[in-house]
Amino acid sequence: MIRLALVRHAKSDWSDDGIADHDRPLNTRGEGDAPVMARRLVATGFAPDVIVSSTAERASSTARAFGTVFGRVPRLERRLYAASATTLLDAVEEAG
Repeated sequence: MIRLALVRHAKSDWSDDGIADHDRPLNTRGEGDAPVMARRLVATGFAPDVIVSSTAERASSTARAFGTVFGRVPRLERRLYAASATTLLDAVEEAG
């Protein structure tokens, strides 16, 4: 059976309006919350074979935090940034 967890990035930093959206980092709270949320997912018994993420800084930082907790190196894909549902489904199928 395939199990899928869709995870939104942790809290991003909006302190600099000049940063391009793709390059926006996590804020301090997000940096702390990402591994906490990953550990909560571990507590459910979920263990991903693959972690796939957008290349957006806040998403990839969140994915790396999850990867550290799960012992996985995230696969970063530019096409997932602002992706359509179809593109997301394609990425899931390809990862499976």
